Amino acid sequence: MKIEKMGQETVKVTVSHKELAEYNIEPGTLNGDNADTHMFFVNVFAEIKRKFAVELKGMHLYLEVFTLLEDTTMIYISLMNEPEDNEEEKYVYIYFSDRLEELALAAKDICQVRSERGTESKFYISDEGYFLVIKSDTIITCHAIGSGDYCAEYIEEHFKVIEEENAVGKLAQLVS
Repeated sequence: MKIEKMGQETVKVTVSHKELAEYNIEPGTLNGDNADTHMFFVNVFAEIKRKFAVELKGMHLYLEVFTLLEDTTMIYISLMNEPEDNEEEKYVYIYFSDRLEELALAAKDICQVRSERGTESKFYISDEGYFLVIKSDTIITCHAIGSGDYCAEYIEEHFKVIEEENAVGKLAQLVS
């Protein structure tokens, strides 16, 4: 495992798939409700604390996970600003594919593990492919496709929105 500080508020963790296997974690399936994943992150956070004297426990964090073909997973961990008192905290998920049917299958999987309440989803298109942006007040745990290289704010500002309401449900219907 390699841990690098990328800036004032971001750390990059590079871990081999062999190291993930030591925690019984399959590449691409970091599940927040899983005890093995929890133990993995406890150890990662302890190493970050040891290496950089930064305590992440109890902090609002933004994690981006990229599974790479060369037997490596990269995890970017960034500190987030505390939400305002009147602002609801949302988890943001971004799914990307250059194939519509692949995104629709991911949407079908997501529909099986999350509720409608407290979830917003929008569907975008760019020259690179399709993006599904989901904001939810609960953690969504499912194996899905990659997130691309863009944050939600960039996607919302620069790409064409195709569906503004219940995009997950509407995409899932394409493969039902």
